[in-house]
Amino acid sequence: MVTGDIYPIGDATPNDWGALPDVAHYLNINEDKGSPNSDMIFADQIYADDNELDQFTFETIDNIQDNSITQVVVWTYGRRPVGVLSPEVAISWNGGVNFTVYTDLAFTDVNSWHDVTYAGLSYSKSDLDQFQVSYQADCPDKLTRNEIYSIYVEVTYTEAVSGWAHKFLGVAGASIGNISGVPIANVGKVKGVAK
Repeated sequence: MVTGDIYPIGDATPNDWGALPDVAHYLNINEDKGSPNSDMIFADQIYADDNELDQFTFETIDNIQDNSITQVVVWTYGRRPVGVLSPEVAISWNGGVNFTVYTDLAFTDVNSWHDVTYAGLSYSKSDLDQFQVSYQADCPDKLTRNEIYSIYVEVTYTEAVSGWAHKFLGVAGASIGNISGVPIANVGKVKGVAK
Protein backbone atom coordinates (compact mmCIF):
# COMPACT_ATOMS: atom_id res chain seq x y z
CA MET A 1 0.00 0.00 0.00
CA VAL A 2 1.09 3.55 -0.76
CA THR A 3 -0.34 6.96 0.01
CA GLY A 4 -0.77 10.00 -2.18
CA ASP A 5 -2.10 13.47 -1.50
CA ILE A 6 -4.72 15.14 -3.66
CA TYR A 7 -5.72 18.81 -3.62
CA PRO A 8 -8.84 20.71 -4.72
CA ILE A 9 -8.93 21.67 -8.40
CA GLY A 10 -12.38 23.20 -8.68
CA ASP A 11 -15.51 24.49 -7.01
CA ALA A 12 -18.55 22.21 -7.06
CA THR A 13 -22.16 23.15 -6.38
CA PRO A 14 -23.25 24.49 -3.98
CA ASN A 15 -20.48 26.91 -3.17
CA ASP A 16 -22.09 29.24 -0.65
CA TRP A 17 -19.43 30.27 1.85
CA GLY A 18 -17.53 33.54 1.59
CA ALA A 19 -14.00 33.74 0.18
CA LEU A 20 -11.04 36.03 0.96
CA PRO A 21 -9.85 37.06 -1.52
CA ASP A 22 -13.10 36.89 -3.48
CA VAL A 23 -11.98 34.42 -6.17
CA ALA A 24 -12.88 30.82 -6.99
CA HIS A 25 -13.05 29.26 -3.53
CA TYR A 26 -10.72 26.32 -4.24
CA LEU A 27 -7.92 28.77 -5.08
CA ASN A 28 -7.99 29.95 -1.45
CA ILE A 29 -7.51 26.49 0.06
CA ASN A 30 -5.37 24.45 -2.35
CA GLU A 31 -1.86 25.44 -1.28
CA ASP A 32 0.64 22.77 -0.30
CA LYS A 33 0.01 21.22 3.12
CA GLY A 34 3.37 22.50 4.33
CA SER A 35 2.54 26.15 3.74
CA PRO A 36 -1.06 27.21 4.37
CA ASN A 37 -1.45 30.97 3.89
CA SER A 38 -3.98 33.62 4.93
CA ASP A 39 -6.36 33.05 1.98
CA MET A 40 -9.53 31.41 3.25
CA ILE A 41 -13.12 30.40 2.85
CA PHE A 42 -15.43 31.34 5.70
CA ALA A 43 -18.96 31.05 7.02
CA ASP A 44 -20.36 33.62 9.40
CA GLN A 45 -23.61 33.97 11.33
CA ILE A 46 -23.68 37.65 10.34
CA TYR A 47 -24.26 36.54 6.73
CA ALA A 48 -26.79 33.85 7.74
CA ASP A 49 -24.37 31.12 6.63
CA ASP A 50 -25.51 28.44 9.11
CA ASN A 51 -25.74 25.04 7.34
CA GLU A 52 -24.47 26.56 4.06
CA LEU A 53 -22.32 24.22 1.96
CA ASP A 54 -19.02 24.64 0.12
CA GLN A 55 -18.05 21.70 -2.09
CA PHE A 56 -14.91 20.90 -4.07
CA THR A 57 -13.65 18.62 -6.81
CA PHE A 58 -10.17 17.08 -6.51
CA GLU A 59 -7.26 16.05 -8.65
CA THR A 60 -6.85 12.32 -9.14
CA ILE A 61 -4.08 9.73 -8.94
CA ASP A 62 -3.13 7.52 -11.87
CA ASN A 63 -2.00 3.91 -11.68
CA ILE A 64 -4.43 2.69 -9.00
CA GLN A 65 -5.32 -1.00 -8.87
CA ASP A 66 -9.09 -1.62 -9.07
CA ASN A 67 -10.89 -1.65 -5.71
CA SER A 68 -7.65 -0.94 -3.83
CA ILE A 69 -8.43 2.46 -2.28
CA THR A 70 -8.85 1.37 1.33
CA GLN A 71 -8.72 4.67 3.19
CA VAL A 72 -8.93 8.43 2.73
CA VAL A 73 -8.10 11.04 5.33
CA VAL A 74 -9.53 14.53 4.81
CA TRP A 75 -7.16 17.09 6.34
CA THR A 76 -8.52 20.58 7.05
CA TYR A 77 -6.51 23.53 8.33
CA GLY A 78 -8.74 26.07 10.04
CA ARG A 79 -10.24 27.58 13.13
CA ARG A 80 -13.40 28.97 14.71
CA PRO A 81 -12.17 32.38 15.92
CA VAL A 82 -15.51 33.28 17.47
CA GLY A 83 -18.03 30.92 19.03
CA VAL A 84 -17.71 27.26 19.92
CA LEU A 85 -19.06 25.41 16.87
CA SER A 86 -16.99 23.92 14.07
CA PRO A 87 -17.81 23.15 10.46
CA GLU A 88 -18.55 19.58 9.43
CA VAL A 89 -17.13 17.58 6.53
CA ALA A 90 -18.47 14.82 4.27
CA ILE A 91 -17.20 13.05 1.13
CA SER A 92 -18.74 11.78 -2.10
CA TRP A 93 -17.49 9.12 -4.52
CA ASN A 94 -20.10 9.81 -7.22
CA GLY A 95 -19.64 13.44 -8.22
CA GLY A 96 -21.64 14.88 -5.36
CA VAL A 97 -24.81 12.85 -5.87
CA ASN A 98 -24.51 11.23 -2.42
CA PHE A 99 -22.39 12.25 0.55
CA THR A 100 -21.42 10.46 3.75
CA VAL A 101 -22.82 11.68 7.06
CA TYR A 102 -21.27 15.01 8.05
CA THR A 103 -18.57 14.79 10.76
CA ASP A 104 -17.63 17.64 13.10
CA LEU A 105 -14.06 18.93 12.66
CA ALA A 106 -13.60 20.00 16.32
CA PHE A 107 -11.89 23.30 15.46
CA THR A 108 -10.44 25.49 18.19
CA ASP A 109 -9.76 29.23 18.17
CA VAL A 110 -6.20 28.59 16.87
CA ASN A 111 -5.38 27.58 13.29
CA SER A 112 -4.46 23.90 13.23
CA TRP A 113 -4.87 20.72 11.19
CA HIS A 114 -7.89 18.50 11.84
CA ASP A 115 -8.52 15.15 10.19
CA VAL A 116 -11.43 12.84 9.49
CA THR A 117 -10.59 9.26 8.44
CA TYR A 118 -12.76 7.07 6.21
CA ALA A 119 -11.43 3.48 6.43
CA GLY A 120 -12.50 0.01 5.28
CA LEU A 121 -13.09 1.27 1.73
CA SER A 122 -12.92 -0.49 -1.63
CA TYR A 123 -12.80 2.11 -4.40
CA SER A 124 -11.05 2.44 -7.77
CA LYS A 125 -9.55 5.24 -9.86
CA SER A 126 -12.88 5.77 -11.62
CA ASP A 127 -14.41 6.51 -8.19
CA LEU A 128 -11.55 8.83 -7.24
CA ASP A 129 -12.09 10.71 -10.51
CA GLN A 130 -15.52 11.72 -9.13
CA PHE A 131 -14.39 12.36 -5.54
CA GLN A 132 -15.71 15.50 -3.81
CA VAL A 133 -15.47 17.03 -0.35
CA SER A 134 -18.27 19.08 1.21
CA TYR A 135 -18.09 21.44 4.18
CA GLN A 136 -21.21 22.42 6.11
CA ALA A 137 -21.10 25.60 8.19
CA ASP A 138 -22.11 25.40 11.84
CA CYS A 139 -22.68 28.97 12.93
CA PRO A 140 -26.24 29.43 14.21
CA ASP A 141 -25.46 31.88 16.99
CA LYS A 142 -24.53 35.54 17.02
CA LEU A 143 -20.80 36.09 16.55
CA THR A 144 -20.11 32.56 15.30
CA ARG A 145 -17.60 32.05 12.46
CA ASN A 146 -15.90 29.08 10.70
CA GLU A 147 -12.67 29.62 8.72
CA ILE A 148 -10.82 27.13 6.47
CA TYR A 149 -7.38 27.97 5.06
CA SER A 150 -6.19 24.75 3.43
CA ILE A 151 -7.42 21.23 2.64
CA TYR A 152 -6.01 18.08 1.13
CA VAL A 153 -6.91 14.40 1.10
CA GLU A 154 -4.47 11.55 1.82
CA VAL A 155 -5.41 8.47 -0.23
CA THR A 156 -4.20 4.94 0.67
CA TYR A 157 -4.19 2.52 -2.28
CA THR A 158 -2.30 -0.21 -4.15
CA GLU A 159 -0.44 0.73 -7.30
CA ALA A 160 -1.49 -1.08 -10.45
CA VAL A 161 1.20 -3.11 -12.20
CA SER A 162 1.75 -1.65 -15.63
CA GLY A 163 3.80 -2.82 -18.56
CA TRP A 164 4.74 -6.33 -17.50
CA ALA A 165 1.91 -8.56 -16.37
CA HIS A 166 4.27 -10.18 -13.85
CA LYS A 167 7.69 -9.03 -12.82
CA PHE A 168 9.80 -12.08 -12.11
CA LEU A 169 13.45 -11.23 -12.63
CA GLY A 170 12.50 -9.37 -15.79
CA VAL A 171 10.48 -12.20 -17.30
CA ALA A 172 7.50 -10.87 -19.25
CA GLY A 173 4.03 -12.11 -18.30
CA ALA A 174 3.82 -13.93 -21.63
CA SER A 175 6.96 -15.85 -20.65
CA ILE A 176 6.10 -16.58 -17.04
CA GLY A 177 5.84 -20.29 -17.88
CA ASN A 178 9.55 -20.22 -18.72
CA ILE A 179 12.40 -19.00 -16.57
CA SER A 180 15.30 -17.97 -18.75
CA GLY A 181 14.09 -20.41 -21.37
CA VAL A 182 13.43 -23.30 -18.92
CA PRO A 183 9.86 -24.64 -19.12
CA ILE A 184 8.08 -24.47 -15.77
CA ALA A 185 7.76 -28.27 -15.76
CA ASN A 186 11.58 -28.49 -15.65
CA VAL A 187 12.21 -25.81 -13.02
CA GLY A 188 12.63 -28.45 -10.30
CA LYS A 189 15.49 -29.95 -12.30
CA VAL A 190 17.43 -26.70 -12.39
CA LYS A 191 20.14 -26.68 -9.73
CA GLY A 192 19.27 -24.42 -6.80
CA VAL A 193 15.66 -23.77 -7.89
CA ALA A 194 12.93 -25.32 -5.78
CA LYS A 195 9.62 -26.15 -7.36
